Amino acid sequence: MRIKLLHPSIAFSIAIIAALVALLNVGAANAATPADACALLTAQQVSSALGAVVGPGQPTMPNSTISCSWSEQGVPAAGARNVSVLLMTVKSFESSKTPLQGLTKTPVSGLGDDAFFTERPATVTSLSVKKGDAYFQIKTRSNPDWFKTGKTPESEKKDQDVDRALALEILKKL
Repeated sequence: MRIKLLHPSIAFSIAIIAALVALLNVGAANAATPADACALLTAQQVSSALGAVVGPGQPTMPNSTISCSWSEQGVPAAGARNVSVLLMTVKSFESSKTPLQGLTKTPVSGLGDDAFFTERPATVTSLSVKKGDAYFQIKTRSNPDWFKTGKTPESEKKDQDVDRALALEILKKL
């Protein structure tokens, strides 16, 4: 049995093509929709941005990985500062952009391919972000006196600052 060897330039070309295909597949995997919201942030990242010590992320719904919450430790749940992340689909992202009476939608630059805040009166503002085929939403409650004072301009700004900082951390993983 006789084996023919490839010419060195052909072997080199095949190796280059294989390497490029591998790189393209890695890029595609990084742009894919994440599968676990709790894997997008660490408790340390959330604690640092929020200014309060939080525990590990916990799924918001049992047996579901599309939403996760990090809550301040050592404080009753009702008054705990917290952050939640929700994985979105293209459909939920696009429909959340639809103008609705009573909701203010504000575009945000510098975050992914598209991002906007949705402000609802007397409740937490959310930040929705798109990067490639990945979509997510962040909501922060940074005011420890939320149930006493409600949303204030100061707490709203802090919430948005935390949302932006954590969105940047998530975008590093996408």
